[in-house]
Amino acid sequence: MNEKRNEIVHGGEDTTLEAINLVSELVPSLELTAKKLIDRIIDSLYNRRQFIHFDF
Repeated sequence: MNEKRNEIVHGGEDTTLEAINLVSELVPSLELTAKKLIDRIIDSLYNRRQFIHFDF
């Protein structure tokens, strides 16, 4: 995602509405992937029942 951001900011990617909308569609997928990763890290390092839940 950072690479895509750099392409847009530095002129290597279209900045049309259509191009921006295509990138914005990746955000929910990225958010879900990040949540799964955080959950797996927490589960591998901590006992979830004893872990303070921060609503990640």
